Amino acid sequence: MTIWAKMREYLRRQLAEARRNRACNLWMYSACLCGALVGGFFLDGGRAGAVIGALLFAFIVAVVFVGKDELDMKEEKRKVLEVVAALVFDEEGRVLATQCAPHKHGGGWEFPGGKIEPGEAVEAAVVREIAEELSLEIEVRQFLHTVNWHYPAFHLRMHCYVCTLRGGNLTLREHVAARWLTVDELYSLEWLPADVDVLPWLARYMKELR
Repeated sequence: MTIWAKMREYLRRQLAEARRNRACNLWMYSACLCGALVGGFFLDGGRAGAVIGALLFAFIVAVVFVGKDELDMKEEKRKVLEVVAALVFDEEGRVLATQCAPHKHGGGWEFPGGKIEPGEAVEAAVVREIAEELSLEIEVRQFLHTVNWHYPAFHLRMHCYVCTLRGGNLTLREHVAARWLTVDELYSLEWLPADVDVLPWLARYMKELR
């Protein structure tokens, strides 16, 4: 396909979009006007220069908008990973943080949790993950926040729940360390990026408990 054929195809797609989208329509007309002014007047191209300038500027706008559409389509197709995170509180009002192994997420700190199994209720996933990872019995108290975080290969959606410790002996099956934190200690750790998004919500909640 020649460059002119590609230009015609881009313009055709863009004009079709412009009929549905006022913003695209405005950009297209503005580009044509600017191109005509540049080609016809400032560069002394006359009528032919104005036409070429208008087509060229419209082509540039078409490339931008078509490229954006393609990126949006890729974004829609990106895999969404649904996970849960437990904000486990002890009797002293401290929250549990766990550290990943060095080969996993660079040894960063996180709130324990994991994937939601197909057909599994979200709160049931919270209880199951903490039992499997830490051998702890917890009670889910309330939903706090959902984190949406983009990674190159997938989109992470992490549902965070406030939980109360009910029993069990803390056993690190997948982590290398654990700490019980007060509200003043929340920002003292090197958290994973997605978990950082939880901290303002958690800090507000813990301050209200005082």
